[in-house]
Amino acid sequence: MVVVIGGQTGIWASFNTSRIHIQTDKVLAWTIVIAILGIFIESIIQKLALS
Repeated sequence: MVVVIGGQTGIWASFNTSRIHIQTDKVLAWTIVIAILGIFIESIIQKLALS
């Protein structure tokens, strides 16, 4: 997950830029994207753990 949201050109960079410029619509959109990615990755890990 760190690779997805970390770095200078990833989701985190876009989120942070939007946050700094007070673009609440983009901050909310990126928050939703990050939450969905987290849920998706967690479900994949759980399925792999049950296998």
